[in-house]
Amino acid sequence: MKTDADLQEYIKTHPSATLHQAYDNLHRHGVSWVRVKAAIEAARGPSSIMPKPQVRVRPKTLDDFRKAHDNPQKIRNGLASLADGAYLTEEEFRQFCNIPANLWRRNADLPEFSDNHLKHAGVVHWASKTTIQEMKTIIGVA
Repeated sequence: MKTDADLQEYIKTHPSATLHQAYDNLHRHGVSWVRVKAAIEAARGPSSIMPKPQVRVRPKTLDDFRKAHDNPQKIRNGLASLADGAYLTEEEFRQFCNIPANLWRRNADLPEFSDNHLKHAGVVHWASKTTIQEMKTIIGVA
């Protein structure tokens, strides 16, 4: 590859080759980086060397915000997904609901969830209201 015409022919026959790929293939034949870059720019235009990155941003909706930050709703969804008879410790349930520890207490202590947890032997258990009632009956609290 001594002439620029030979170099142009190589670039045309390898249209998907990047600058680095073309240089890796051509430097064995004594072609410099500058010549490869100039040939690619001449064949494809200067923007083909370093294409500008395209920013792909999707606008978020109010539902996306709610799913991420409505912690009482996360607790409601977590309770709804527990089958009757199933329970989790408080820490397991917090992780199950994907609520950060620093936000858990202010949401878990809301009055609407008072019938969904039971503290026994120093461990707080979370479950549906019917399961909590049965657990209270078993330990003799109800």
